This record gives sequence, C-alpha cells and structure tokens, in this order.
Amino acid sequence: MQKKNKSNTFKDNFRELLNSFSDPIMVLKQEGVVLVANKAVCTFLGVASEELIGKHFEDLKFLDKKTKMLIQSQLEKRMKGEVVENYEIPVLVNGETKYFEPRGNRIEYFGEPADLIIFHDVTERRQLQSQLLVKIAEMDEHCQESEGKYSKLFQESIDAIFIADAETGIIVDCNPAAQLLVGRDKPELIGQHQSILHPQTLVKAGFTKEFKEHVKGCPMRSLETQVVTKTGEIKYVSVRARVFEFHGKKLIQGTFRDITERKLMQQALQENEEKFHGIANSVRDTIILVGEEDKVTYWNPVAEKIFGYTSEEAIGKDVHELVVPNAIRKEGKTCIHGEVKKFAETHMGNLASKNGELICRRKNGSEFPAELSMTPIKLGRKWNVVAVVKDTTQKKQSEQKLREAEQRYHALFNQAPLGVLVVDPETTALVEFNDVANRQLGYSKEEFAKLRIADIEAKETTDGVKAHTSRMVKEGGSEFETKHRTKDGEVRDVLVTTRTVELGGKTFLYCIFHDITDIRKVQDALMKSETQYRQLVELAQEGVWALDNEYCTAFVNPRMAQMLGYAESEMVGRSIFEFVDKKDIEQTKQLLGQSKHGVKGHFEYEFTRKDGSRVYASIAASAINDDEENRLGTLALVADVTEDKRMQKELKQEHFRLEAIANSIGAGFVIISPDYRILWANRFMREYKGNVDGKLCYATLNTLDAPCPDCGVKKVLEEGVSWDAHEY
Repeated sequence: MQKKNKSNTFKDNFRELLNSFSDPIMVLKQEGVVLVANKAVCTFLGVASEELIGKHFEDLKFLDKKTKMLIQSQLEKRMKGEVVENYEIPVLVNGETKYFEPRGNRIEYFGEPADLIIFHDVTERRQLQSQLLVKIAEMDEHCQESEGKYSKLFQESIDAIFIADAETGIIVDCNPAAQLLVGRDKPELIGQHQSILHPQTLVKAGFTKEFKEHVKGCPMRSLETQVVTKTGEIKYVSVRARVFEFHGKKLIQGTFRDITERKLMQQALQENEEKFHGIANSVRDTIILVGEEDKVTYWNPVAEKIFGYTSEEAIGKDVHELVVPNAIRKEGKTCIHGEVKKFAETHMGNLASKNGELICRRKNGSEFPAELSMTPIKLGRKWNVVAVVKDTTQKKQSEQKLREAEQRYHALFNQAPLGVLVVDPETTALVEFNDVANRQLGYSKEEFAKLRIADIEAKETTDGVKAHTSRMVKEGGSEFETKHRTKDGEVRDVLVTTRTVELGGKTFLYCIFHDITDIRKVQDALMKSETQYRQLVELAQEGVWALDNEYCTAFVNPRMAQMLGYAESEMVGRSIFEFVDKKDIEQTKQLLGQSKHGVKGHFEYEFTRKDGSRVYASIAASAINDDEENRLGTLALVADVTEDKRMQKELKQEHFRLEAIANSIGAGFVIISPDYRILWANRFMREYKGNVDGKLCYATLNTLDAPCPDCGVKKVLEEGVSWDAHEY
C-alpha cells in the first residue's frame, strides 16, 4: 500500500510539473492512448482533462484523419528511437484552425514506454508568413513595376539578404545569394533563428546582443563578423542592417557581403609581415634594409649586437656613415650606387650574382672583415637593398676546424688496423669502407664498392643476412663471429662488431671486421695435440687462460700474463674474479657460466692490470672436457682490444665533433649523395629550409625541376675536383 501511495504521489508531482508549463503538453502510451494532459492543453481546447485522459488520440475530434495518421507515424518512429524531423499539424479549436509544431521525446512513464509531446503554437508564425505573402501579392497588384524592380534587386543581388523578425530573430525570407553564402536551401533557413548563420562561439559570446545594439545605434555603418556554412566553413562578412515595419510587424533586413578573400589577404599580409620580422629577428646574421638616399629602414637585433647601434639609433641614418670605415666610405658609396643603378636598368651585376667581402666598422671604431650579400627588392616603385652582413673571421675559423676534423676522421677511419665499414641495412650495400676492409678480402676498392654483405658472407644465406641485419638495427648493434669469403674463394673467420649510427636522418650500421682466422686455426691445432698446444700457446699473440670448475686459474700463457702485467706464476691458483671489479663479478660469472652448458661464449670485458690501469679484452670461452665429456674447466682465448676501443671512441668523438662544428656554422651545410639527395643538413639549413633530409638538392635549394646547369655537386662527384661559390 505504501509503494502504491508513493507511486501516486510521484504521478501527482509529475502532473503538477507539466501543469507549470505554458505550452500544451501530452503524454501518450506507445499505443496512442492519452496518459497525461496538462492544463494548457485543456484550456486551449476548452475541454476537461477527463475528456482526454484514457482516450486514444484517433478518437479526438479536433484532429482530422490525415493529421491522426501523421501523429501515428511519428509516434511509432519515436518509440523505435528513430530521429523525427520537425512537422506541423492543424488543430480545430472552436471552429478555428490552429497550427502546432509537436516536439516529442520517448520517456519511461512509471515503468512503461511513453511519448512526451510538447505542442508549440506556430499559428502566428504561419499567419505572419501568410500576411507577408498577401502583402507581397497586394504590392504586386498595386505596385507591379516597383515590386518587379525590388524583386529583381532582391533575387539578383550579389550580396546576401536575410529578412528576420526583429523581435524573435526568426528568419522569414532570404535571396539566392544568401542561400549560396551559407550553403543552405531556403527551406532550411526559413523559420530558423538568425543565430544559425553564425558560429556558436560568436553566439555564446553575445554577438546577437551586439548586432541589435548596432542596428539600434548606427544601422548604416557596416559591422564585420563571421557566418558559418552548412558544412562548417567559416566566412567573413560585412553586414548592413535596417529595421522596417510590415503590417505592423517589425522586421529587420540584413545585407551580407562576403569579405572572406579580403580578410584572408589581410591575414596573409599580417602573417607574412610577422614571419619576416620573426625570421629577420631570429637569424644569426645581420640584416639591414636600405631605402632611398641610403637611409636605413630596418635594423635587426644581430645588427645591434655586431655594430653597437640600437635600432632607434640606426633607422633613418645613412648606412655608409654607420658601418663603412672613413677610408673607403666614398669609394664604397659610389660602388653600391653604381651597382644598384646597373641592376635597376639591366637586372645584372654583382647584386644579382655573388657576395662581396669588405671591412666594416663598429660604433666604437673597431673594424672587422665581413662578407656582404646584397639583394635588391622593389618597394612601391623604388629599388631598395636588403644587405646581409656576416663576420667572416668566425666563418673562416669554423671552416678550418671543419677541414681539420674531416681530415682527422678520415685518417682514423682509413688507417684503422681493422676493417671498418658503413652498411646500408635496407640494401646491405657497402656505403663506405677503409682500405683494410677490401684488402683483407683481396678486392680492389672499385670491386668492393659494388658488393653487398651477402656477396662476402660464407656462413649465412641471403635471407639470413637480411634477417640478421634487421635484428641488429632493432637492437642497436651486435657482436658475433661469422665467415667471409675472399675474392679467390678462401673462407676466413671474422669477428664482427656493429653499432647503429644516424646519418642524414637515416640509420646505418657502423661495422668493424676483425679477421680471427689465425686465432681459430690456433684453437683447432690446440685441440689436436697437447704438445702442439703448449708450443702454440707459448707463442700465441693472444692470451690463453685455463680455469678449473671453480674459476681458479690453472694456466695462463706468457701473452695473457703480459696483458695484465703479472708473471705467469702470480696468476696461477688465483680466481679470475680477483682481476675484475667487485661490481662486475656477478656479470662475469654469468658470462663464463654459459660454457658449463656447452655454449661457446664470446664477449668483451674490461680487466684491471696489476698497475691499476684498465685493459679491454675480447674473450672467446668454451668448456674443457675429458674423453668422456666430463667438464674439467673453461678455456678462454683473450685478445687485447684496448687500442681498437680507443680508436672507436676517437672515431665516435670526431664524428660528433664534426657534426657539432657543422651545426655551429652560421651558414647552410649539407651532405649530398650522387643521386642529388640531401643525406644530412646542419641546424642552420634545417631552420632555413625545414626538414630537407632525403629531398633533391636542386628542388630544395634552387626550386628547379632538374639539376642545375652548372651543377657544383656534379663537378665534385664526377670530376673529383673541389668547388666553391659564394652564391648558388
């Protein structure tokens, strides 16, 4: 009973809530039976609620048959959750037809689905539309010529014209240009609020209020704003509006002119100006703009720093008085005037071809050598000059350091005692290599340059090489043993160490090939004969270290003892862990422990010599077994690779140093491949041209579709000559 009373209370509260609304509201069961009708419905229809509630809407006499069918159709759609477009229905009230726009929503009415419908009275709107049509008809009848002119102007106007109710903002008419402006058909606009024309951001910001104030205060003055099309495109418009009365109803006519192109041009000009000042103020070179009579019109921050004059001090002054030494001022002024005049008449001369070198003077009187690049530009009808001044002292020092760094890098690369290669992991082609790399396999440099890794690999298949290469790139490098085939067919054992490097935005493999064929031959010979083993061990150039199962030293050859700075007798009986750092003991146990399971381990390690110095070693470890395969200990062959490591470190340091020097140069610096693609660019070039990696040099630097007619890159690559140009 309590639940029932509570339910009834909720229903009473719900009905009271509906009764508080001024719009007629009804709740229908999904079958069409009226569950609730608020007071506004009863008042409007002049009936008691009992005459409506419990009846099917098809039994209601104030609805015609066509309207009932329409309501039934829309009710079914809403019950299925489908979207229902706006529609109007006629209702007969006291012999008079009223028009309503039903807006329905599917709800749960105390456990059962129902349709809550709000009836908006649109009779006045329809009457206004009818009156407007009648008025137009009357005007057409009495003022046919005048109406024809107005209609023609209205329909053919290139400006968009909207007519709206001045009080409600509802659009009542628009011309074709208006439809075109916002990309909506006339039926989509008529009956909508004028806010549909504007972006929601403007509407929320109070544009409607601003527009009304504009109409009230200065109707003939243009107001610039934005409209939004059906597709969401934003357009800029200039709006003129006026209010007029029509049949006692205040209407507002807005004439919209599309100014999007003008606005975009203004924005583009503003952006270009901001970009110019942003670029000019951020570059590392002095930029000076000189107008007529050699007066400075722009002076960037770098010019302030280099010459000592502030922008306020420099602008409006004679540029020669500011930056040219007294001794050459007259000559320099005459020369520049002549060049500007020559270019203005012929578009030829030094202004159009190359840079020049000169001596500049600072505010404090000190002088410095500089490179001057002058570019003529026409502002209005007069020629001006953009001058870029670079202090060549630092440039020349940087160029010299770059040349020295390149020489050191190539010296280390070419004179390394091991084969050093740079490999393209995508194609496995040999991009660069030193003399040792091709000589140790019996090839000439020209022959070796045409090969790929699979051509010299004797252990892995072509597919295996590709898979192994991909794995190394993913892991950042590797170290492994393999076999290489020489030009005459001999197979050599090789220890390969690889690391990934980034060049020109692309990943390459930096490889060191260490021919260990002789080491392997020694190992094979040791396994054949104890006597031969002893002889070879004593004479071996690599260290031999035999450990028992507890990792205590059972034997070391002279080379091993010499490598660590001990006598052989000082090492025998001592644990291998006494020769490594405490922090590395666990790692050493893990590496050596691999041989216990029959795995031949190969790794690099750092030992501590007797005098405290460090030695880097390459270790190949394997188990020592008796004839019955019982494990007796571990045999390690140790190669001193300290020098190799040092050279690798120097190579890496020189590489980064070269890159740092290139990035410090105040000019563009690029590395270009034989197919004219930019492999690498320094920071200056990336800031100037953006990301140019992989792009064609002639397209990126000179905006050409083919290599330059007098291509310097081609001369360097094909003729092997140096090439230099101040402007290219």
